[in-house]
Amino acid sequence: MSQYEILAWTALISFCVQLVGFILGFTVCKGKGDYYYDLFGMCGFLGQLLFVVLFKCLNYDGLSPSQIIGICFIAIWTIRLGSFLVYRVRKIQGDSRFDDRKNDFIRFFWAYFFQWLWNYISALPVLFLLCREKDDVEDFGSPFEIIGIIGYVFGLGLETIADFQKLFFKLDERNKGKFIDQGLWSYSRHPNYLGEFTLWVAIFIFCVPNLEGFEFFSALSPIFIIVLISFISGIPLQEEQADKRWGTLPEFQLYKKRTWVLFLKPSCLNN
Repeated sequence: MSQYEILAWTALISFCVQLVGFILGFTVCKGKGDYYYDLFGMCGFLGQLLFVVLFKCLNYDGLSPSQIIGICFIAIWTIRLGSFLVYRVRKIQGDSRFDDRKNDFIRFFWAYFFQWLWNYISALPVLFLLCREKDDVEDFGSPFEIIGIIGYVFGLGLETIADFQKLFFKLDERNKGKFIDQGLWSYSRHPNYLGEFTLWVAIFIFCVPNLEGFEFFSALSPIFIIVLISFISGIPLQEEQADKRWGTLPEFQLYKKRTWVLFLKPSCLNN
């Protein structure tokens, strides 16, 4: 099977996973499709990886250290974030992103379609790495790979800490109706997304030594994620929701002044 065929099959597998999620979410589980959206997102990522790994094992090709690390990068992030999001949506009984989508056929379909694009485009650098024969992969230990590992660990840690800080804040009844301004959230209004961006840029950097020619178009992975979250689905939506809920509060306006939207703003700059 050629590289192009492997990439086509992974795209098809991911699409089928999202199609099943959409159909179930709009029929059997209609009205509660938001409960399973992130679960199918997680399955889409893992399905792509599982297909390539099984293909290489069945062809007795094996995996190089760099390929194994690339798989671990996406698998660890997927399981961590996916399980967290599934737990959160059940704990708080729903996902506000879907309040006006889960009963609208077109908008609900587009949510799953974009999740498929997110699945596939995000994984492209690692998919290109996995398409290489084991013996064609560069020896592990290049500066790009070391920088990639450090960036990945930092980004994953930042995202994980920020996610759990916000979850625990919301679960505390004393904070009902309040906005979070504690921990990492006292320096940035979206520190979890900063971790996400860092993580995917790091994955691309890690894969650079094993990319050639058109494969560098897999730089679309971090670019797509940054554009999607910064301008379409993540930050704008949450900023709008926050302004609607707390925009008239003086303390919220003060919070916005002493934080940056994405990057961690040093406290000394508020003096």
